[in-house]
Amino acid sequence: MFILNLFILSLNSFFLTGIFNIESWCEFFSIFIIFFYSQILGISIILGLLNLLYPKYIILSFLLILVLILPFIKKIKIPEIKGIDKKISVILSIGFSAHILHILTIFLLPPLTTDGLLYHLPFAVHYYKTHSISLPNLYFTDIGMTYYPIGGEIFYLFSLLSEKEFLFKYTQFPFLILGSLSLFLISKSFGLSDFLSVVSALCFSLVKPIFNESSMCFVDLIMAGTFISSIYFFKKKERKYIPIGILSLSILLSVKTLSIIFAILTLPFLFEKKEGRYTKLFYFSILYLLSFGLFSYWKNFLLTGNPFYPAETKIANFVLFKGAYIYPKIPILNKIKNLFHILIFSSLHIDPSLNLKILLFLFFLISFILSLKIKKLLLFNLIFPISIFLYCFLVPPYYYQIRHLLPIYGILCFSLIYPFKRFEYFCIPIFLYICFSVIKYIFLPRLFIIFFILAIPFYFASHFKKRILYLFYFLFFIIFLIFEIFKTDLFYEKTKFMFWKAFYKEEGEIWEFVQKNSKDGKNIAYVGCFFIYPFYGNKFQNNVFYQSVNSIETLPVFKYKEKIEFPGKDVENLYRKNPSYKLWIFGLKNKKIDWIIIKKDKDYIEKNWIEKNNEIFKLIFSNDYAEIYEILF
Repeated sequence: MFILNLFILSLNSFFLTGIFNIESWCEFFSIFIIFFYSQILGISIILGLLNLLYPKYIILSFLLILVLILPFIKKIKIPEIKGIDKKISVILSIGFSAHILHILTIFLLPPLTTDGLLYHLPFAVHYYKTHSISLPNLYFTDIGMTYYPIGGEIFYLFSLLSEKEFLFKYTQFPFLILGSLSLFLISKSFGLSDFLSVVSALCFSLVKPIFNESSMCFVDLIMAGTFISSIYFFKKKERKYIPIGILSLSILLSVKTLSIIFAILTLPFLFEKKEGRYTKLFYFSILYLLSFGLFSYWKNFLLTGNPFYPAETKIANFVLFKGAYIYPKIPILNKIKNLFHILIFSSLHIDPSLNLKILLFLFFLISFILSLKIKKLLLFNLIFPISIFLYCFLVPPYYYQIRHLLPIYGILCFSLIYPFKRFEYFCIPIFLYICFSVIKYIFLPRLFIIFFILAIPFYFASHFKKRILYLFYFLFFIIFLIFEIFKTDLFYEKTKFMFWKAFYKEEGEIWEFVQKNSKDGKNIAYVGCFFIYPFYGNKFQNNVFYQSVNSIETLPVFKYKEKIEFPGKDVENLYRKNPSYKLWIFGLKNKKIDWIIIKKDKDYIEKNWIEKNNEIFKLIFSNDYAEIYEILF
């Protein structure tokens, strides 16, 4: 069914893209990707609102789109397949080899990222199990995650339909492709040669933060890819491209509240002088943006009265939107100091090294100076400092992370290559440094083997008039990918707990116990901050709940009307006041809870209740991290 979904979606996207009479394969594929994910986002939201988010209805909806667009498809133009310059084929082979090696090296790994296990994947499972896009409430951690824009989680939901957990980590990879293609096109538009434009795009795809996140369960790369593509399509002179830019902007706004900063920075390109007429698709794209791109903000406003809940939004001392979080006032100089510290001293393994930061910054300064007399290029380069300023000014320091700035790597990688405009082959050492910095030395022999396998067909394909080798190459890759999926399927369930325990120690042991002992399906309650995704089971057969201590029905946090200073005070003060054993136990009975998992990091009131009622609660698992009790009602 998942393959059928992919086929129909691809067919729809192909037909819609073909209408645009595109001459460039890079533009064609960029528009194709935007249409592909626009359909997923729009259809999932519509079906989710109707509580019809079932695989069969998703397929039927994509089929309906196909039926609706067919009468309007009179002529489809596909770009001509052209040969690739030999020098470019070598560079492409090196870049592609690095990505293929990375994909194959980590193919067997389960999802490992904190955000993925904490809320991206759990929220996707919630939509999958409830067949809706109702609030997937999260407790014992930052409650803001519940109210974040849901576009990223919808794309993870689509990955869930594959039923191949080891593939979930590649959900963002198509947006790496989108960002790379868009940066290639932007580089060309600023006068760089095909060779330099390819190097610029490959540097973007290989720079450490982008490269690493392409196989992680985050959403920052979705934001980066759609940001760059929005700029490119807004930059085009023809008005017919504006709807594509708006669709890309819609996806950008749908994945993260932080996206608003980057969305604002695309607008100067939208308001440049354009040629041609507005088509009907333009008005449709505006409606799409309002309905789906801004959906989460409308939803939050209708539920809580605040589109940015739980943050209390103020202008000076005037409260614009009431919220649960009151952020302490921090002088702007302290904000700058905090952000400067984050930017200089890497805190995560996906952050760029100090050498890379220095390299990118120095070449940005050179590129910026060279662009001072070129208005459009200067506008493009200004995105970097303006985005840093807006991020520093608008985002509370508690949230500062380098990966939030992933969209600006498009500007930095362009700036890295632009100074070589007149001496283009001098950029090769820079490219090789970027490439080899993300590959461990132990894997270099494998990299060279893959390179030679790729380079030979790429090199000789340019001698064939019909470039038939490219088609064979593509088919070979698809067949090889299918083989790898089947091979990994055989070993995945036997190895994933080994990886989880290696990365997450005692918490991984809990996940293993839960998944191996709940194959018949369990209703599981949790107490404490857990990465709850593995609690759902390997086939999502379990239901996972937080049972409120002060009401039988577990209420969303905004119902409590409480406020706290955040960060600083315990977020649990918002919803765990006035605990009652009677209400709690009734809630467990109503939900038919089978197990309750309690973390050992605090003296939770539930632990005291369990110890006083050991005839009801039977300990079935314990380690230094948490305990699991079976409930004997």
